[in-house]
Amino acid sequence: MLAGDNSEVVDQAERFLQTNSLIDYYDEVALPALLMAQVDLRRGVLDEPRQRRIKETVDEVIEDLSDHVDPPPAAAPAPEPFALEMSGGSSPPSWAPSLSPSLAAIVEVPLPDLPRAGRESEKPILCMAGRSFLDEAAAALFAQILEKHGMVAKVGPAGALTAGRISSLSAEGVRLVCLSYFEADLSTAGARFAVRRLRRRLGEVKILACFWQSGPAQVSALCAATKADFCATRYKEALAICLHEAVEEGTAEADKGGPKPAV
Repeated sequence: MLAGDNSEVVDQAERFLQTNSLIDYYDEVALPALLMAQVDLRRGVLDEPRQRRIKETVDEVIEDLSDHVDPPPAAAPAPEPFALEMSGGSSPPSWAPSLSPSLAAIVEVPLPDLPRAGRESEKPILCMAGRSFLDEAAAALFAQILEKHGMVAKVGPAGALTAGRISSLSAEGVRLVCLSYFEADLSTAGARFAVRRLRRRLGEVKILACFWQSGPAQVSALCAATKADFCATRYKEALAICLHEAVEEGTAEADKGGPKPAV
């Protein structure tokens, strides 16, 4: 992937997928590759053309794996508690009791069986790149995972969250925003301002911040510092949160008698 060899990447991916899920491939192979690229970016040895090349290779991999059917991650372990904390401290989120004893039960729920409108009227999940082309590549991988598990996802390009460009961001019908960041462990300012701008632009839409470079010891503090609603460091964790939000929304609509027809 780092060398831009799409055919070799896909060949290796197909071998991996013979015995593993797509989300495992993205968590265990693709994301670590992007983390390696991020190290080069921090060292100043990954120029913009190479970043673009990596992003383009990721896009090609996504396209080549688009027909792969990914089963529900029923065997996935529940995310660590830090990945499920909301901003504002160490208190568990209000929906935490419904996740006990394991988030795996929520992950197993197949979204197509949820009470909801047709796919064309679904609220999309907006996957936004924090700053770089690597952030955008990670966001694109997650968008495909969401699509594989029954949700509509859109990808926002690198730079779309700047003060000068966020005004053009379409907020219509967005269910959830997922921010993709590799550098938040060095400076929370960029992620914090992005969350603040999104709050002003999107109102009450919940925000999931994905800190791909971070670990359990950092993520709770990052989530509190950026004031995101949810935080994750791997795709399985982020998917579990999005699935839960979709289940909650589907249940709420069913209690109300189903979604109202469009006017």
